[in-house]
Order: sequence, then C-alpha cells, then structure tokens
Amino acid sequence: MSDLKLGDVVRLKSGGPNMTIIGKLDLYGYSSQPEVKCGWFEGSGGKKLEETFPPETLEIVEVSRSTTKVSLI
Repeated sequence: MSDLKLGDVVRLKSGGPNMTIIGKLDLYGYSSQPEVKCGWFEGSGGKKLEETFPPETLEIVEVSRSTTKVSLI
C-alpha cells in the first residue's frame, strides 16, 4: 500500500483497464487492510467508473508521458 500514491496509474494483476488511484480508504476505521479507490473511463462515451480494490490486487502501470507543443497563431 505504501508504494501506491494518489494519481498513480494501476491495473488489476489479473488484467483490465488502466485506472488512476483517486483515494485510499480504511473502510472500517480501524482495519489493517485498507483499500485503494480507483477511477477510469469506459467506452467511447467516456463513462466514469469507480471501484475499490485491495492494494495487493493492483500493479503499477508504466505510462509514457510525452509532451506536446501547442502553437498559438
């Protein structure tokens, strides 16, 4: 859990879409097993989905962050 940070891109170890960590939850207020809240967009309509997962089920995805120059005319 400590390796995962807000904004990291992750996916389930079993596969699935890339997701962004949008929160960390301790569902019971005292649990030693917190969960990670993830968000992602589905389909061409871009429907936003959210779900929580145990951190052990997630892996970090290496994302290429290319920059694009924008010219104003």
